[in-house]
Amino acid sequence: LEAVKPQVARRLLSAAERGALSEEELALTEPLRKAYDFRHHMGPEHSALVPNRLVDRYAVAGTPGQVRAKIEEVRSIEGIHEIAIIPWGRDPEAVIQAFARSVIQPLGG
Repeated sequence: LEAVKPQVARRLLSAAERGALSEEELALTEPLRKAYDFRHHMGPEHSALVPNRLVDRYAVAGTPGQVRAKIEEVRSIEGIHEIAIIPWGRDPEAVIQAFARSVIQPLGG
């Protein structure tokens, strides 16, 4: 969850600029919009400014079981045709392989 918050921060700021956030989301992201420092773009120092409930709206993160469940949920939403994988950690290839093995394969992919 914490690892994806900088990416979610970027998405929230972009959506706010486009006027694509609800009033609730705008209120929840106000501290982020005020404090975000683009010189430290997507740094971990912004993680505390991203509410967990917005992470669930804008990212898929968690244990393999939680991720599989979220992907199943997202599959049923009209207009969503792909999910981007952003591997986090020291070994991105290992993250992608683990994702394929523990999430995609059990989903029948």
